[in-house]
Amino acid sequence: MSDQSHVDVGHKRGRRVTACIECRKRKKKCDRRWPCNHCRRRQSAHECKYESRVGPGSNESATDQVTHSSTEGPVSVGGSTEASAAVISLGYMDDPVFKMIATTGQSSDTTKSLELSGPVLQASRAVPPRPYADILVQSFFDNVNHHYCILYQPSFQASYEAWWSRRRDASYLCAMTTIAFTSLILRVCSNAIQFLPKDGQDRLESELGDSASDLSQLYHEAANALSDLLPPGVAGLVNAQQLFLGATWLKAEASFVESWHMLAGSVRQAQEIGIDTDKSTPDMTGYELDSRRRLWCALDTWDRFMTAVFNRPRIIGSNNSVPYPSTTLSLSGVSSDAPSAALAKVLENQLGRVLSGTQPGNLSLEESLATVESWMSALPPVFSFLAPEKQWDEEAPWLRFQRLQLHCVGYMTQLALMKAALAVEPQQQNYIEKVTNIGLLAMRVCQEFFDLCFPHQAKYFMVSFCPFDVAAFLCSLLLRDTNRTLSRRAEMVNAVGFAVSISFRLRDYTKMGEPTWTILNALVSRLQLEPGENEALGKLVRGHNFDDKRLESIARGQTLPSEGVTASLSQWQDENVFFGGSTEGSLDLGVLDGVWDWQGLSNEFDL
Repeated sequence: MSDQSHVDVGHKRGRRVTACIECRKRKKKCDRRWPCNHCRRRQSAHECKYESRVGPGSNESATDQVTHSSTEGPVSVGGSTEASAAVISLGYMDDPVFKMIATTGQSSDTTKSLELSGPVLQASRAVPPRPYADILVQSFFDNVNHHYCILYQPSFQASYEAWWSRRRDASYLCAMTTIAFTSLILRVCSNAIQFLPKDGQDRLESELGDSASDLSQLYHEAANALSDLLPPGVAGLVNAQQLFLGATWLKAEASFVESWHMLAGSVRQAQEIGIDTDKSTPDMTGYELDSRRRLWCALDTWDRFMTAVFNRPRIIGSNNSVPYPSTTLSLSGVSSDAPSAALAKVLENQLGRVLSGTQPGNLSLEESLATVESWMSALPPVFSFLAPEKQWDEEAPWLRFQRLQLHCVGYMTQLALMKAALAVEPQQQNYIEKVTNIGLLAMRVCQEFFDLCFPHQAKYFMVSFCPFDVAAFLCSLLLRDTNRTLSRRAEMVNAVGFAVSISFRLRDYTKMGEPTWTILNALVSRLQLEPGENEALGKLVRGHNFDDKRLESIARGQTLPSEGVTASLSQWQDENVFFGGSTEGSLDLGVLDGVWDWQGLSNEFDL
């Protein structure tokens, strides 16, 4: 994986071009990479452009480049624009028969304006006033962008400034590329509110007169209204980016089915503009190509995740050969020696590609687990499982988040492989012991991740889902352990209790809290535990009554005392179970209905 891209050398007036345009202006010696050494130092990767073979003047300004990326019109032969448009209207994409007529899949309508100024202007007015929009944009890049790493702050900021300077121009707002960028601004605002610290939420609510959740919903719906006006394939990369952020908003709101469908929309838009084949044109800059690859990496990673966790069919074909984006580009635009936020997403995607690189059944369980372990051990020192380097943690706080997120990915992947093996051989004792060890390691990371993210990052999906999923599986092992032969039963009970406590605390912060709490209640009520185990579990599941200092001590792995319990587990269950005090009959799974396999677990253990 190369961190920087070599640039093809062009010629001008018979002379070899040896520098990017910015270095030539400044009379600097350029290293002919993208981004070059000087543009990297200036944190202006989006301005690092090399003169293309189509001649000088073909490069757009930095501002136009973001909002017009990948919107080249079709190239026609013999001036036959009508024939080219006809081929495109029939839906052909890179068909060799019609290549001589139309060489790209983009509609010529991309540069036109919509004659729907009313709906466009109405939706555009949903963008909050400038001071609040500025707060939300900055908060997005501080607290959200490192989740998926699809936007580069300096170039977004340039287009954002241009948008505000021309927002009163109706013809500008109705241009399709501007509609897509307006939608992107709204997506950034709606996503930012989901992860906005408490003081920021309080200010918005006080000064704008609506709850933070209502404002987030408003911006999301306004973005949807604009997005619906755009025909398929128009507005290039920005259209795909805004659709992706629409999907991330839905995911954080625990609307998983809707999120999956919007993810598919972003994938299809990316395919329309050739991102899936790494298609480029002679005048495409290194920055634009890297941005396309960064989005595709995020799309592919999330698509694999939805397949693995929710058993959804793949949206993207298994043959993904798009090169990885730069792993050294600072997405914030701040000069730093800290690793790029983009590195973690590339590492996560690498694991998915390696595991899916062989035909199903070609690898044994041991070989698959070894593959994951090799990936875990090969992570860069800053993300190491054993003794990670933390020298940049204060300067680049996203590293702590990404480190624990990658650790979750590693353990949850191993757990998924072991679950599949146990489904075939449920009594295999060595499998049971190994999966128990993995589950306890996973729960330890889940505890650390929760402590880091709670409360203002609580809506990040893995914060709520991972401890729940691990605890549900540990419960299934405890339910099978009728002879009490598991060597780490006490630790398993503690892990389940901590997950229940996490779910309880999340109920006021994310829609995932209530159903995970309810399901874990149902499982806990079926556990046949000894008195000491009952007391320990009862102590933990009442963790919401502990002060923060006590919860932190539990998170550090201290053993829970069994004495001093004031209520029995059965009494706690009677007071807290939300399904009429009984686990029989149907269980309301809420946002997890249709995406998490409660029925399989329920049938196996007669829940």
